[in-house]
Amino acid sequence: MGSEDARILQVDYDAQEERHKEWKVACQESAPYSFSDWPHEGPLATLHMMKMMMRAGGSPRAWLQSWARYKQIPEQDRIMHELRTLVDAVEYGGSYDQLNLPSLAAFECITRRIAAIVDAFGAGAQNPDWGAARIYTGYRGPEDIVMPQLKQWASKKGREEVELHQARTKMRDLRRGAVVEEAAGAVADGALPSTAAPKKKGGRKGAGRAGMSHTAQGPLHPAKNPASSTRPGSTAGIFQSCQRCFPFTLSTKGAPGGPAESPFPAAAGQKGQSP
Repeated sequence: MGSEDARILQVDYDAQEERHKEWKVACQESAPYSFSDWPHEGPLATLHMMKMMMRAGGSPRAWLQSWARYKQIPEQDRIMHELRTLVDAVEYGGSYDQLNLPSLAAFECITRRIAAIVDAFGAGAQNPDWGAARIYTGYRGPEDIVMPQLKQWASKKGREEVELHQARTKMRDLRRGAVVEEAAGAVADGALPSTAAPKKKGGRKGAGRAGMSHTAQGPLHPAKNPASSTRPGSTAGIFQSCQRCFPFTLSTKGAPGGPAESPFPAAAGQKGQSP
């Protein structure tokens, strides 16, 4: 590596005296350097990509052909045109320009774009997922005027307010439950009157009177029992009507249509006959 500038490697030539450095040698000589004003966030990824390309195919161009076959991406695909341009820039930078790629911000930007494409096609070439491309490439848009630390602070305050609201709601529910339990205990001990509605006696209105016998309602209002009612005009019906009107002449022991017992005592030898 050149001692004057950390961004430049020792220049090598091939047998024809042309500038050329084997990709494996370029990976061995390269080393990352950190700068206080480095424009990219996150870890440095260029050196890792260089070594993986060397292990997978031997060079950046060989890696691209191997990856395209593995993902079954045709050469005419738009993404292949973009990757060929990016990969050629990386290979020329290491083999011909012989630059210390990991310490250059321009090649770090190229590396992250290649990483974003490979990650997007990780689930399949038919439906690539570009959700993480913005993070990989460090893209900044109009909405990025909000300071990241301000977002973190706002997120923290929002969580605190939500937790405080949940705590207040829980305490309010606990107090309400305690009051209800205390009142129920007082009612059980007899300290407070029960608020339960008293049960109605006799069911619906008039049900008690309907079930009374004729002795309670009077002789002219017998209990309405469909099972014991008789047809008006029949012999049994006439007998029951007379029995209700003249209880002192007809005894309930007599059967309808049979002889009725007299309330007066019978003479000797004439028992069972009316005077």
